[in-house]
Amino acid sequence: MVAHLRVDKVDKLYDPMDPSEEFRFTNRQKMSNLPFDGVGALGDSRAMVSTGCSGPKAAYLIAYVTVDGQTGGDVTERRKNIEALTLDLVPKVKKELGCTA
Repeated sequence: MVAHLRVDKVDKLYDPMDPSEEFRFTNRQKMSNLPFDGVGALGDSRAMVSTGCSGPKAAYLIAYVTVDGQTGGDVTERRKNIEALTLDLVPKVKKELGCTA
């Protein structure tokens, strides 16, 4: 499975469940019980998490993890893998960028 990570530094918290973000997903569902403050959504080939940063480089971050829709086994397995990867990467990105929130 090839995954792509993109991080945007933004000035406000963007909710991935907002109707304006729907175009990014196939079969979008809210990610519940994130192990850090923030909001997230998971689709068949992408996850999006918005989280506070309050660091020197950004007030908020949006992390996108995307995989090729044809990889990673069946859709259920792929979604589990995307979610696990996202939940692992976001705290590491926040630490790397010096986030305090």
